[in-house]
Amino acid sequence: MTPESDATQFFGRADLVESARSSDAPLTLLVGDSGIGKTALLRHVQRDFQGALAPAPVEVFSRDGAFVDAILDVMVDAVGQIIADDVWSTRRHQAEEFLAKLARRSGGLVIQLIQEALLQRLRLWFGERSIQLASEFKDVFGSTESNGLSTSVEAARSDNVLPELVTFASEILEVSGRDEFSIGLDRIEILPETDIRRLADLARMLPARVGLKATLQDTSEEGARTLQLLDSVGGYDVRTIRVDGLSESAVREALVAAGLDEARTPEVHHQTGGYPLHLGDLIRHLETGGQLGSEPINAKFGKLIQSRWDGLTPTCRTAARQLCMIGRPLPVQLVLETLEVGESDWFNTVDTLKSERIFTQTVDGQPWFHEQRRRWLVDSLSPTERQSGAARIIPAVSELAQSQVGWRYGPTLAELIEEAGTEIVDPDFKRLSVLSDSELAIAAALLELDSTRSNPTDAAAALAHARRFFGADGDLVAALERLTLAGLTAVEQVLPGRVPLVEMSFGRAIAVAVGGMCHRRLGRMPIPAIGLAAWTDVLGTPNSPKKFAVCGIGEPIPGDVIWETHIAEGRATRTLRPLHGCYAAGDLGGTPIFAVATTDPGQERQLAAAWADAKGELGGRTLEVHQVLEFPATRFRAGRWSVAANDLVGRPPSAKEDSGLALQDDVRVLSDIREAARLAMDPVDQLLTGMIKPMHFYYQEDFGRSTVLRVLGQSAGVTSCSTLDIGRFGSPLASLHYAEHLQLPYGCEVVGMTTGARLDRAHPMRRFAKQTDERLVSFNRHHPRIEVDIREGYLEQWLGPYLEDRYQDARGLYDAVSMAGFFEPTPYEVFLVAAPSSPESPVSSVFAWSALRPSDEMKINYRLFEAPGKVSGLNVLPEVFPQYTSPSFSSGSLAATLADVAGYGKDDVSIFQSIRDLELLPN
Repeated sequence: MTPESDATQFFGRADLVESARSSDAPLTLLVGDSGIGKTALLRHVQRDFQGALAPAPVEVFSRDGAFVDAILDVMVDAVGQIIADDVWSTRRHQAEEFLAKLARRSGGLVIQLIQEALLQRLRLWFGERSIQLASEFKDVFGSTESNGLSTSVEAARSDNVLPELVTFASEILEVSGRDEFSIGLDRIEILPETDIRRLADLARMLPARVGLKATLQDTSEEGARTLQLLDSVGGYDVRTIRVDGLSESAVREALVAAGLDEARTPEVHHQTGGYPLHLGDLIRHLETGGQLGSEPINAKFGKLIQSRWDGLTPTCRTAARQLCMIGRPLPVQLVLETLEVGESDWFNTVDTLKSERIFTQTVDGQPWFHEQRRRWLVDSLSPTERQSGAARIIPAVSELAQSQVGWRYGPTLAELIEEAGTEIVDPDFKRLSVLSDSELAIAAALLELDSTRSNPTDAAAALAHARRFFGADGDLVAALERLTLAGLTAVEQVLPGRVPLVEMSFGRAIAVAVGGMCHRRLGRMPIPAIGLAAWTDVLGTPNSPKKFAVCGIGEPIPGDVIWETHIAEGRATRTLRPLHGCYAAGDLGGTPIFAVATTDPGQERQLAAAWADAKGELGGRTLEVHQVLEFPATRFRAGRWSVAANDLVGRPPSAKEDSGLALQDDVRVLSDIREAARLAMDPVDQLLTGMIKPMHFYYQEDFGRSTVLRVLGQSAGVTSCSTLDIGRFGSPLASLHYAEHLQLPYGCEVVGMTTGARLDRAHPMRRFAKQTDERLVSFNRHHPRIEVDIREGYLEQWLGPYLEDRYQDARGLYDAVSMAGFFEPTPYEVFLVAAPSSPESPVSSVFAWSALRPSDEMKINYRLFEAPGKVSGLNVLPEVFPQYTSPSFSSGSLAATLADVAGYGKDDVSIFQSIRDLELLPN
């Protein structure tokens, strides 16, 4: 569906249509280049002319007298429109009366028209009934006296026919009952000079309500002469309306209407110059699965270019042959150096190419080829000439690719590399020329996943990105290995068993070439550092008071990224101030994305509000912000998960320090613990501990060797394997090979591996707690020291929540172990389940949570038993601890009770130190 061919959709021309339709000039000219859409525009003007008689425009011919024939054809169509307006019962009588009247007034001229054209055209409207109508019309004309029956076509072409045409047009308008009569003529530039003069004369002679509208191609030599002649003889009776290429927004509308990706708009606009003729051809090409740049040249357009090319001087041809190898102009200085010409000679060449319509548009502020003309010239070169010409100009384009506007030249540089082939001199470009589509897709993914952090990219994420967004398939791990072997990438394994990191080993010019090659071969141009581009576009709003930002792709440990931002800002500003700002996590078309920004103290909430629920689009992918965390934030108690594990582990018969579990039980318990704790966490806990996504464990035992793979993003659970190739474990790309072997779906990656003898025999709860605590410690180090007043109210504020957190963490771990069916609960664990999840007061909180302290168990249980009414849900205590009675209990001040029940002294200094020991304050 195109604006050229589909009469129901006409994009970007509404203003031009209205301007032409409302023109009151006797002769209105629609002027422009071949293929610019003048004919389609005139058709729309005539078709939608409300209240006017406006037949479809007629194309003229170049023979002498063709102008009069065209005018008569339009008038015949107008007669047919009038006759076809009413129902059949009234058409016949109306036609008889109308044609009889015209015959009496115009005589032989009308008879000539009826004999040659009218009845044939009426047949289109009346079908078989036109036979009867023709017979009646013949009778009408047969009985009509006319002295002009012998009027010939040659006589009608004489200058004396103009008054008859004026009379004929006036009669048609009168009989029609319409307000205006618009006569449309197409391609008048081919009329001979005598007909052009007749056209100007007729325009002046026609009544005010009859107007002429015509198209004229002024970019040819004959068209320019025609326009100059009409300006000379027509004067103020002629109005010229310039028709240019469609705008980018109109091209976007056309693509959307055809069901094509609107992200292609800029390139489609560049390829077609906004010419509807070429836009229609290109859209049809894309609709059938074709790629940009491979569409065939319009045959009619090719003949036009050939005629202009034949008229060029040898100097101009040489320059055009060289420059047509590049898709957009180079700066003048680079052109002079590449062509080895002087400045004056170059500008003379430009003037000639413009006058001959080889240069027909402006690109980057310079006269340049229309893309179809450029491609025609390229196709006209011999293979040897194309190859040598491309190799000769690569250095100039490569130099330009390293500038600020370098990315514009990606497709051009890629085309040159492809054309030059074995003639390429630069070794880096030679390596690019032989890349497979999969290798190219990985390089493109690395370009997009680059970030402001200047850190290598997660290799698994890069391969997943290449597969999803650039259509890579097959063995991508092998493709990455080939890229590394070619020196285009470097793989680094930070820690054994962890996901390897990969980074680009090429410079800006190669990156630009990669982008252009992706555009040509994969149908999509990568967006360099897409994370930065997305955050800048969506979050760089005026109401977000950010001062310094770091962003990227992936799911890093928030604490580490915040720390990096703090240090980077300090280096940039040469000051290290307390950190204030926000951390945001989001999603870009299925790819995780993050950002950290700093702001002034007191502006954190405004920044968070500006970022919260932000949405945007980049390259056809939607960006959504899922979570925003302000900092400084409430500090998380360091070691909280380890303390919770200590509360449950190490009490016979529940568990021992050496868990004594078989591998399958150990992995299953670890999986259950992680998932139970993850589901119990709030979103902030999940974000900071890296447990937003579930995790699946794969394990394999072979001859005393235990291998465990941790897969992030796959549903929680455990799977036994027997086919993992342990020999790959030492390879930096081992995790990627295993991911390919397991055929993991998109969004799942192997994030950790262990193999060998089971050296770490600690209980799964302890291992899980250690990893979780490490991430919380990483986050806590970015927050300023929080001073705590040791008065009673502040002890209630700090100590109560601390003990409550201990209870909740231990409860989560207990549920996980219980769910795994690992052991029967001890009295302490029974108490844990029985304790209230929503304490009635801070005092009861202390009594309940303090039961989890491993020291002085008898004292704590005794005191809890002393006050059974203060804590709900403790009805199981008499069964658990039947040896205790209920002596009277009286509490002192809240501060004393809090400190005493927690096992501390009552003086202020010791209480303050106790809060430090609880890790509520930094060391």
